Amino acid sequence: MSVSEIVRPGAFGATVDAKELQKALRAVKPAVWSNGFQPALACVLLEAAGGRLRVTATRLDLTLSVELEAEGEGRALVFYQALKGALPKKGRVS
Repeated sequence: MSVSEIVRPGAFGATVDAKELQKALRAVKPAVWSNGFQPALACVLLEAAGGRLRVTATRLDLTLSVELEAEGEGRALVFYQALKGALPKKGRVS
């Protein structure tokens, strides 16, 4: 499964290194809130532009962002667990 398969078709057109994205997800995990009452806080925001991908998570009292190299552009709000489960261990993902 790819990132583009778990977001709205055409919304996310960036390609990144899977290992680097895994590291970024680990870095923002402390800001992912999974209490079930506010599902948007269990998501990460992916914003790709200008050769960079910003991965952001927030739980209101804490916001964490990480940037990494990317090709392409796009923006998507994705459930953390769905994204984490969709990533291969290596290679490039889009």
